[in-house]
Amino acid sequence: VQIKNILSELAPRLNLLRRQAKKAKEREEVEKGLKKLLSQYYSSLWYSLTGKIEDFFKDKKEAEKEVLNIRKEIEKIQETLKKEEKNEESKFREIDALRVSIEEATKKRDTLKEKFIIKLGKLEVQKNQAPLTNKISLEKEEEKFEELNKKIVQYNLEIENKNQKIKKLKKELKIIVQKLREEKSTHGFLEISNQIKPILSKQKNLILKLKNTKTLKEIRSLSKEAEYIYGALEEIRELLKSEEKDSKLEEKRSLESKISLLEIEVAKALAEKTIFENQACEIKNNITEIEKDLHSYFGISTEALEKEVRTLKKKVFEVEKELDLDREKLRALEISDRDRGREILDLRDKTREKQDLLSQYSEELTNFEIELAKLETKRDDLNQEIQKDLGVDFIGSLKDKSVPFSSLSQENLEDLELKIEKQRQQVFQAGAIDPEVIEEFNQCETRHNFLSSQLLDLEKAKADLEKVIKELDGQIKNQFYSAFDQISKEFSKFFSILFGGGKATLILKTPSKDRQNLPETDTKDKDIEVIDEIEIPREGIEIQVSPPERRINSLSALSGGERSLTSLALLCAILTVNPSPFCVLDEVDAALDESNTQKFLSILKELAKKTQFIIITHNRETMKEASVLYGVTMGKDHISRLLSIKLEEAEEVAEAK
Repeated sequence: VQIKNILSELAPRLNLLRRQAKKAKEREEVEKGLKKLLSQYYSSLWYSLTGKIEDFFKDKKEAEKEVLNIRKEIEKIQETLKKEEKNEESKFREIDALRVSIEEATKKRDTLKEKFIIKLGKLEVQKNQAPLTNKISLEKEEEKFEELNKKIVQYNLEIENKNQKIKKLKKELKIIVQKLREEKSTHGFLEISNQIKPILSKQKNLILKLKNTKTLKEIRSLSKEAEYIYGALEEIRELLKSEEKDSKLEEKRSLESKISLLEIEVAKALAEKTIFENQACEIKNNITEIEKDLHSYFGISTEALEKEVRTLKKKVFEVEKELDLDREKLRALEISDRDRGREILDLRDKTREKQDLLSQYSEELTNFEIELAKLETKRDDLNQEIQKDLGVDFIGSLKDKSVPFSSLSQENLEDLELKIEKQRQQVFQAGAIDPEVIEEFNQCETRHNFLSSQLLDLEKAKADLEKVIKELDGQIKNQFYSAFDQISKEFSKFFSILFGGGKATLILKTPSKDRQNLPETDTKDKDIEVIDEIEIPREGIEIQVSPPERRINSLSALSGGERSLTSLALLCAILTVNPSPFCVLDEVDAALDESNTQKFLSILKELAKKTQFIIITHNRETMKEASVLYGVTMGKDHISRLLSIKLEEAEEVAEAK
């Protein structure tokens, strides 16, 4: 009844919630469509923006890589520049040292010249007294000797320079020859090589002749032969230009021609130098002879002075020679310094170029960072919009690339924006619905369905219970009547044993008519329904006894002992039909005489086969039939003690005594 009342109360609320839930589902469908459009729209924007950011990151990384490479190049150039500047400083110090040396040598030379002039003046004063012819010839010879010495010095410098050029050209020639050896020789090259061989042999012969030449006429005649050899080499070089396409072979031939010409010039210079040295020796001999004549004329007094003059002159010559060598070294160092200076300028120009390029890339990096900051700001704003419309999880899905992506044009994006706006209007028109309505509807519907199912279960259980009650009632009736009849029979049997005859029966009392005609209880307004099929219990059991030779039917007419025997007969009947494992009897034999006690004990012996009896008694006959006796006694100390005796063991002990 309560369930039906609850269901009737839930029905109106359930119908209302059902209508609201339907409206909520319709709104949910519209929101799903809106979310789908928003997902497509935001994913297109987000992936497009992310792609631009990634492209900018790639460009930025490439620019950073270029910046790193440029910085490394600048570092290398600066290291090279530092080395060159250090070398330049060392060369500057070397140049300064040479200049100081030249300055000191110049001072030394000037000092020696002054001494030489003074000594020479003294010598001339002494020689003025000599014959004029010897004096003039001596002066001329000395002038010639000085001129020849200067020429010899010039030829030495020229020979040294040309030898250095020859060494340099030979190194270049060696490299080119090495490269040419790795290439295959052509037929034309072999023919030209065969033509060159006799010219080179003529060149060697010419060099030997120049070395053995002693006069300038012979040198001039040999110079014509040198011009012929030079012309032949030029013709071969032109032939090589026309027949050979290999620039390295052309370069080799050009170097060989230069080397040959330089060697000829060196040989020529050596020959001229030898001639001048021979002439200088002759002049020196003439000077010596003239000086001897003068010495013989003037005597020993001028000999020491002349020796000093020669020594000073020699020292001046040596100092001037050292000065020339130092000046040549200085010129070479200055040339090398100029070349190094150009290299340093080139390195500085390269450094400036690289730094300009580095500035350009740095500016590009700054622009990249600005653009990246703008794009990332846009993406952050877009993430906030996405989080507002679709939630944080959708952003995570975009980052995981688990959202399908389709690139949309600007026109498609505008169309999609219009659709989204329409969907938003539909959601707005659907109105706001409490999000807990669907949950409440589900709970209410679940409760209604549960109560309905429970009501069906209760009705089914009621029907099943009524069926079981009917079955149990029938079984109880059958078992009760069967047991009642057996107990009645056993009661009659034990009554006859105890009374030595007579009859005893058990009778069920039927309900009175007044009880049967009671009005039905009104249970319509109660939760518990009365089952009509269950019968009202009977009044009870009536015991009818008839001792032998007496006309008595009622228990009230019996004496106390007879009542005790009747009760014992009924108790034994019940234990026989439904034996109990354990039974306590408290002085049930108190009112019995000895003969009746014997009858009662005979019945107990039979019943003791199925039931264990504990009897509280003062009857000796009863004690005799017991297996174990338990007694309580009090000693002199007034303390109760429990005693137990097994009668069989006691009899054996008594017989033994």
